[in-house]
Amino acid sequence: LITFPHKNHFKNDNLGNIKYNVDVSKITKKIVKNYDNVEHINFSEILKLKADDINDIWLENDISSHIKPEYHNNLITKEIINKLN
Repeated sequence: LITFPHKNHFKNDNLGNIKYNVDVSKITKKIVKNYDNVEHINFSEILKLKADDINDIWLENDISSHIKPEYHNNLITKEIINKLN
């Protein structure tokens, strides 16, 4: 299973609260640990660890939260291929 966050999972509102506080990756992580035959690629965690600037990875003015091609090619695709090998 692959879970990928929306950029608003990383952005705070004016009060310091995360805009999107329900992250399906956290729920998925709890469930799949009970199944040995299910692999979870959690891009919420991967992006936090590997992106130099989490705010810089998203395409500008894209409400759908797509990431820039260089991050897709150099991070997302590589992670998926590594897990498949």
